[in-house]
Formats: sequence, structure tokens, C-alpha cells
Amino acid sequence: MSSGESADVGYDESQHAWTSKRAFVNAAPPRVVSKRPPEHVTEAADSGWTVGYGDEPGLGPDEFEWSPVGELAERFPRLEEVFRAGSGTWRWSNADDRYVSAP
Repeated sequence: MSSGESADVGYDESQHAWTSKRAFVNAAPPRVVSKRPPEHVTEAADSGWTVGYGDEPGLGPDEFEWSPVGELAERFPRLEEVFRAGSGTWRWSNADDRYVSAP
């Protein structure tokens, strides 16, 4: 367990995810959540997660910003399962009302 990881949630709530700015104003859950390979994570505060809607024009700072994963999970509780999984690419399923692992 890392220093910021809570035994209650199973992931480090203080780490940050590269998050679509739309997630802060949109009530709909982000549609695509993916974890970057460890070699693409260089900062201790970076969780490696990218959280977005899949239709942003790019992944740069015009569309994305850093957000604590704990705050994201508070806003979108279904993200907790994804963050606990610790890896993979996940897509929002309206039919299941949750994130499902994407191939």
C-alpha cells in the first residue's frame, strides 16, 4: 500500500488523473478511463489515469487538467471500481450503469 493509499478505498486518493475539463461541468460520467503504462508516469502525484469523454479534440491542457482521483470518485462514485482495479481501459455502459473493462 502506498503512503497515500487508504485501506478503505484501495487506491491513493491524493494522486491525480489527467481529466477532461468537461468532467467538472458535465453531470454525465466520463465515458473513457484508461491507465497509462508505468513508463509513461514520471511524477509521484500522477496516478497514471486519463479520464475523458472520448471525443475531446486533443489531450492537451486546452481540454484536460489534473484532478485528484479522490475528488473524481466523489463526483462520479462509479469510478471507484475502476481506480481499485488499478489498470486497464474502461468505458461507461449506460445499459449496465457502470464502467466495463474494454478490450
